[in-house]
Amino acid sequence: MPSTPVDPITQQIDALLASAGLMVPPDLKVGVYSEAKDLLIAVQLLRSPRPAAVEPSNIFSLVQYAVLPGAPA
Repeated sequence: MPSTPVDPITQQIDALLASAGLMVPPDLKVGVYSEAKDLLIAVQLLRSPRPAAVEPSNIFSLVQYAVLPGAPA
């Protein structure tokens, strides 16, 4: 009998669940794997290198901490 090909992301989820010692009940497997795939995609986007141009510019500014010439210390 030919075996059905397994998605690499599904294999990764299987490995992660096995390494954590988790057993997913069959009735919850579809939902757990769907959410795990979405989470892996989000993690991949968050951990990928991004150019400085796409970073938000208003999150942190050193202007408020700058010591201006002639200003009292």
